[in-house]
Amino acid sequence: MSRSMRRRDKAIPIAMPWIGKDEFQAIKRVLLSRWLGQGPEVENFERSFANYIGTKLAVAVSSGTAALHSALSAHDIGPGDEVILPTFTHIATANAVLYTGAKPIFVDIDPYTYNIDPIFVKKALTRRTKAIIPVHYAGQPAEMNQIMEFATECGLIVIEDAAEAHGAMYKGKKAGSIGDAGCFSFAWNKNLTTGEGGMVTTNDEYLARVVKSLRNHGEAGTGPRGLHTRLGFNYKMTDIQAALGSVQLKKLERTIARRVAKARRMSTKLRKIKGIVPPMESSNVRHVYSMYTIRVSKEAGISRDALMKYLNRQGIDSRVYFTPVHLQPAFRASCPAESFPFAEKAAKEVLTLPLYPELKAGDIDFITRSIRAALK
Repeated sequence: MSRSMRRRDKAIPIAMPWIGKDEFQAIKRVLLSRWLGQGPEVENFERSFANYIGTKLAVAVSSGTAALHSALSAHDIGPGDEVILPTFTHIATANAVLYTGAKPIFVDIDPYTYNIDPIFVKKALTRRTKAIIPVHYAGQPAEMNQIMEFATECGLIVIEDAAEAHGAMYKGKKAGSIGDAGCFSFAWNKNLTTGEGGMVTTNDEYLARVVKSLRNHGEAGTGPRGLHTRLGFNYKMTDIQAALGSVQLKKLERTIARRVAKARRMSTKLRKIKGIVPPMESSNVRHVYSMYTIRVSKEAGISRDALMKYLNRQGIDSRVYFTPVHLQPAFRASCPAESFPFAEKAAKEVLTLPLYPELKAGDIDFITRSIRAALK
């Protein structure tokens, strides 16, 4: 391995939110209003986000996990039910299923997109299956047509985990507008951030009402204030977060354009390096590159972990984000001893590199030069 690359004085972070003066002004406006909790800013953000995604309704919540849990709960998913999801996802997807008392049923992934493979979904269907959660990995939509066909044939609920897919499109439709509900995260490293926060999108008015009730301790929403008709949670979003989100939403298309341009520049350079496989873009989709994930194959002559350590020594923050959920210690005791070879292989080879709107061309060049140097 080459040691000739000179370490940078300034590190390149894995992600960085694009924050400008408009975000500061929006937060200042809310602070001056003295209405800091859930209020008019949240309602405005919900309307704007639903309009952008292409659904009738959107309900803001406190996190992407809260969005998933609320959407599952609002569909009355609970003990005795099975929910199919990819094992190659953030543990939050599976946790949300467990919160309801239902059983997560893991399936393998497409080895090229890292998304749930519809072939394995079909094989996992049982009489107890009640829902499917396709996860749009890194901002590239899953193969939704086949999933929706299975759901229609079997009377199943489809809840899109669009935590990484703000603005992503599948055959002309935005992620989060295809299934019965879409669930988004607004964590700090997303294309659209409110620091923390989430959203449930849907065309189902009843579902939206139930999610609104669940986020506020089961409050009825009609009748006397403080009347609670179901067990709920404290999943509210604040007006401070919503004001930030509204500004971020207005520039989301510019954010996506910048990310895509930088991702393609990175891919063009990395394709010239033997053993490094850049992310692929499926046909008929818009990949928004919430993350930029490469694959370090055997041909590289270096392990993924060794490359990650080398890059980190150069001041380049690279990370392994997902361990297949069936391999997580918290799930091993309750999961049957199954093997998901595509997910397990990906977990040993994938590496996420820095990508964000303000990443400079020189930074991209340094990252790709560093990878080339590590392989020598």
